[in-house]
Amino acid sequence: MTEQTDLTIQVQVHRQPWKTWINLHQQAWEPLQDEEGRELAGIRGKTGAVATGSDGIEVGLDLIEMAAFTQFPLHTHQGDHVLYCLQGRGGVLIGTIMYLFEAGRSIYINASIPHNVVAGGETLTFLAWGHPHKHVTASDRMQLVEDHPDQPWASYFPKGEEEG
Repeated sequence: MTEQTDLTIQVQVHRQPWKTWINLHQQAWEPLQDEEGRELAGIRGKTGAVATGSDGIEVGLDLIEMAAFTQFPLHTHQGDHVLYCLQGRGGVLIGTIMYLFEAGRSIYINASIPHNVVAGGETLTFLAWGHPHKHVTASDRMQLVEDHPDQPWASYFPKGEEEG
């Protein structure tokens, strides 16, 4: 005879407006902005799954889409992140090194090092995992770093050639 045991499963319910699972295809695209509230032309995102990690810090995944020849301003973050390229081709500048970023590649970014992402001649789409996570529309998602032509991390595009 087999003895049966009652198992009680405890579930912790998040009281935050975040979801631990989300279908990104059903989310609306939202424009991204810099720390001063200016919309980043040609760059949009969808907030994916977000939850509080075992360390008590929010962690999440977003879908980002950049139009051809657009770029994020040079910036830092409060937390590190990992990017995974789904489609397109561009570059990720971290400190003084520009890394090729194309479909199938992933890259870790130390948040304290000035960096940006640059789209090449086609739409660049990637997943961004952050710890801590900030919503795609949060104005404190990034802290801008001043560009100077003599700095090795100056913008990828020379001034005036961002569009066209």
